[in-house]
Amino acid sequence: MQCECGDGTNEQLKVEGDFSADPVWCAVCGANLELEELPVTAELKEELWQWMLRYGTWIDWENDAALPDAAEKASQHDAEGKELTRRLQQELGAAYTVQFSPSAAWNE
Repeated sequence: MQCECGDGTNEQLKVEGDFSADPVWCAVCGANLELEELPVTAELKEELWQWMLRYGTWIDWENDAALPDAAEKASQHDAEGKELTRRLQQELGAAYTVQFSPSAAWNE
């Protein structure tokens, strides 16, 4: 897992939903990390990937606007992300610190 930090290591990770990007980032330099390179189970990788694919389901893309239930959908997505972050931290162990970045802009 290479990032752009000084020595290329990244013990500080962040789980964050985004479009067309893997859901794990270096929490220091912000580099997007390859999900497949994480030393965790294939099951957790798949769940993280599926969670990422659901990012933005609260947006009406045709009208570039939030759907009426955007806050609720974003909140549910964040709850799932928090649980996946907890599991990722558990599987990675003490060698890593994993934080979660919520979809705060949609929960306002």
